Amino acid sequence: MQNLTGTVIHRWLALAIAIFSLSCIPGEEPGGPASGQSAQDEFPILKGPYLGQKWAGPGSELFAPHIVSTGLFESDIAFAPDGRACYFTVTLPPALSVIVEMKQEKGIWTAPEVAPFSRGRGDGNPAIAPDGKRFYFTSMRALDGGTQPAPRPNPWFMERAGDGWRPPRPLNIPIGEKQYIMNVLPVQGGSLYLTLREGQRETICFSRFQDGVHLAPEPLAKEINGGKLQMAGFVAPNEIYLLLSAFDAPGSLGGSDLYVSFRRPDGTWGTLVNLGPTANSPDNEFLPHVSPDGKYLFFSRFNQRPMPGENNGPPLTYREIKNYFAGPQNGLRDIFWIEAGAFQRLRAQSK
Repeated sequence: MQNLTGTVIHRWLALAIAIFSLSCIPGEEPGGPASGQSAQDEFPILKGPYLGQKWAGPGSELFAPHIVSTGLFESDIAFAPDGRACYFTVTLPPALSVIVEMKQEKGIWTAPEVAPFSRGRGDGNPAIAPDGKRFYFTSMRALDGGTQPAPRPNPWFMERAGDGWRPPRPLNIPIGEKQYIMNVLPVQGGSLYLTLREGQRETICFSRFQDGVHLAPEPLAKEINGGKLQMAGFVAPNEIYLLLSAFDAPGSLGGSDLYVSFRRPDGTWGTLVNLGPTANSPDNEFLPHVSPDGKYLFFSRFNQRPMPGENNGPPLTYREIKNYFAGPQNGLRDIFWIEAGAFQRLRAQSK
């Protein structure tokens, strides 16, 4: 697979996502579109905010089942500031991942498709600046434009051009030779929060944007970097709160949990507060993202629903097995959402 050209990889990934999108629509037999019909023709008509989805509450719910959350490995969802575009990562182990795009066109959401700029070389972690003028992501594509992937992820960015984006360019942030950047989170004014990895340790940092350049990342205080395998997930555009995921931090419900820290009046960060059972579970929760209107919190979770035939049930048929693994909550990552007040009400607990 590594010897395939970027174009071939892109086409293969696009086909895989199209097939899964169709096979996971309720009531449809897994497979491709009927003769003479495109994936968009077969895709349901979705209108309104958040792909036309409605959060019923009160707890976390699977987001856009059989549309975004399917039998694939989905994570890292991000909405454009105007709410009219949605991006998320689809990973095809062991090494391929792409950023998938859905857009509103004449009020109707398009079917999921590999974004034009994504080429399968470890692309992920989409994030859009609050003003909508820059798009950030990480990728293992070659920095020199060659065909061989980079040995580790690097941050990239694109600038807005009309309704689309200019070609991606490497994002120059000075870091150590043994370090690499796992994700970047833009805030107002162009500065970035990011997760920096060296060896087996992750550190959440801040890179100030000054005189047109990003300065060397500065680690945040121990209140933020006190857990294991912590990873920054979302920072409010005005930097009044920060959401992250971490293992073995205070109040853990098991595995990786979501936490929030609120900015103190003196500008320092408060202690981490576990989001509790409304968002967290004994499963692993990662990669939080708050909708541009501040109403909803999205995140990724490893979750597996019971398989038909478990606990001495009737024998499974081949179709039951096939449908189980073609749908969400089959043990891979899916995307969930809750109302954002679930964490904003925790401010009093952050000291």
